Amino acid sequence: MKMHKVFTHIPLQSYKAFVGRREPTLDAVMAALAVDPLRADEAFDQLGVEGVPRSLVDFTSRGAVAGSRALDTIAQWTLTREDARAALVSLVRYNRALGVWAACGLARQVLRNVPMGVKRPLLAIETAERWVRGEATTDDCRKAAIAAMAAADQASRDEVGPAANDAANAAYAAAYAALSAVYAFDEAASATYAGAAADAAAGALATAQWNASRRSELQRLRKVVADACLSYPAMQ
Repeated sequence: MKMHKVFTHIPLQSYKAFVGRREPTLDAVMAALAVDPLRADEAFDQLGVEGVPRSLVDFTSRGAVAGSRALDTIAQWTLTREDARAALVSLVRYNRALGVWAACGLARQVLRNVPMGVKRPLLAIETAERWVRGEATTDDCRKAAIAAMAAADQASRDEVGPAANDAANAAYAAAYAALSAVYAFDEAASATYAGAAADAAAGALATAQWNASRRSELQRLRKVVADACLSYPAMQ
């Protein structure tokens, strides 16, 4: 059976039925992964994308192989997005915990810009990661995010020149990642903070020409988000 070139676990027949020439939304791609390829056209006509069980839980409940293929497909889909921000917003809407985990993975990439000895941004990320694993509460995440924001404000005062901007943005990325967990029961707010984490991380990495470099960093960070999806602890 011929498989899709990008989404390597999805038969081409299933992809054509659920995506075809339309925009490959994450829901449509995951529905294509979920269906029997021999009945894909029939499933789309009868159920459409919305009627197919396509959540991450639906895949993980089938076992480790199905869950692993789902995460592979999500990572592959992430690399087709415009940039890391767009990917994170969609991931949060698909699965809140996965989106928070990916936002944390992205924020970790810029911790090197945080001044030595300042631990609050890392603690914010670690707290949100513990929330994903069921080991912390949203209130824990809120407190950690507030502390990381205070670290960002302090960095902007204490550092000089570009280092101040980079340090502040790195701390804000951590804070926003934690806030995406705080608002886990509010899809719009959680997606907004996950997207803000991507913007802040790109800002911490951007150097000379602000707009151009920030845009390129957001695009480059898609790979970081994709890799974070593959390490999602629900499959560990």
